Amino acid sequence: MSDFSSLWLGLDQSVVLKLDKECDKLSGEPDGEWYDEVLSHVAKTGGKRVRPKFLLVLLNFLNYKIDDRCIKLGALVETLHQVSLLHDDVVDDAPKRRSEISVNLGWGSKTAILLGDFLLGRVLEVLSNDPNKEVMKDFARASRALSRGILLEHEARYNFNVSDDLLSRIAQEKTGSLFRLSAETAGRIAGLNDSKVKSLAFAGELIGESFQFIDDCLDWTGGESIVGKPTGHDLLEGFVNRPLVRLREKGFNFGEHPQKHDIKKWKAWADENIDEITCLMNDEQIIEKCIEESELLLKEAFEILKTVLPDDSGFDPDFWLQIFSRRMK
Repeated sequence: MSDFSSLWLGLDQSVVLKLDKECDKLSGEPDGEWYDEVLSHVAKTGGKRVRPKFLLVLLNFLNYKIDDRCIKLGALVETLHQVSLLHDDVVDDAPKRRSEISVNLGWGSKTAILLGDFLLGRVLEVLSNDPNKEVMKDFARASRALSRGILLEHEARYNFNVSDDLLSRIAQEKTGSLFRLSAETAGRIAGLNDSKVKSLAFAGELIGESFQFIDDCLDWTGGESIVGKPTGHDLLEGFVNRPLVRLREKGFNFGEHPQKHDIKKWKAWADENIDEITCLMNDEQIIEKCIEESELLLKEAFEILKTVLPDDSGFDPDFWLQIFSRRMK
């Protein structure tokens, strides 16, 4: 999987270190209670922190000097992401998170849910001190969109006939919402007008949807060594992703697929058909076509960014497309 670090080369290393420190503080700072070890575990399993770095690099492109407020807001975006992962792992019964034991498996689903709520409280507490109330509104909308995306995904689980339109909406809500939030927060900080903030937000949402599309592709091509999960893991767990929809649209139905939400029959059916589906993904060049679709979303997003960012920003859409595309290839 490609490393996104080359996208953040324009960020001063001291800024990145401050961001990491602030993210660790928000998600892992001890509270003097029994759950401190769980907070420490959450901080330890932090990922690449793509969303807050996206926010900060946009500020660079907007020629805005990154200060403590920028770093704090970026860390708040990442903490909101952590909240969604804690809750999402409970819904999915996920045993691992980034190759580490998940909180719901290690400490129980109730702890995972309550800890997510606790971290959301931290986000709200810090956010309440920000001088721009529009930023708080943006965070509130993003939080609602995240929850709505997870709810829609929960309903779509164990449904072979789920529509592509619904999966697109889930991607926009669940994954796109925080990329959208990162982009519009950068615009708010830089003092852009509402029209430009909305343009940045839409570009961020498109990038997020593409990001999810890429994850769907990696589910069929990555395997344990790349994504830490077996090939076709989504299907085995009851999730139809967009490459599978593309295969279904070509007329492949794989026998008597289960009725909606028939969990018992689903597991047996998925185990029986997973190898055939994986082979067809390759034979029908489904992943290659999905990659092309994902790149179209990115191209649209980057064209929008070009219209908002200053001419001297140094933003290179071809370079960004190349980095994102490498993640798929």
